[in-house]
Amino acid sequence: MMARKRFTHWRVLSLAGREEHLTGRRGHGAAREPGLCSKMTATPPVAEVAVSILSQIKDVEAKVRESMQDGPVTPYYTLPLDKVYDLLNAALASEIICVLRYKQHYYMTTSIHQDQLQGLFKEHWQDEERHLELIADRIKQLGRP
Repeated sequence: MMARKRFTHWRVLSLAGREEHLTGRRGHGAAREPGLCSKMTATPPVAEVAVSILSQIKDVEAKVRESMQDGPVTPYYTLPLDKVYDLLNAALASEIICVLRYKQHYYMTTSIHQDQLQGLFKEHWQDEERHLELIADRIKQLGRP
């Protein structure tokens, strides 16, 4: 029975707190401070706020779709694309050659320290392969197959 009384007491306090929060008045109609009710501002209904947020989201989505249709090269990209493609292709070829060289060194290594050297060459060729993939991805991003 005691637990029930505590729960009831808490519920009454909780409801009184909500009333105080909503009306700006403490229990029994006594105002917390003069003019508090006049300081409260009306908030827009939840439906209006939701519609406003949804319309903003739709505007952003439309801008994103429009910029995606323009492609990866924006008007702010001032570099001449032909030179960019030439440089990226030259860098790609250089990375391919580096990978092949490190792989050749890896397979041709014969010495007392073969395991350490092969580990070193393998690490280098994997690093060069990551560079190769980054360059190839950039070429693809710019829209040239």
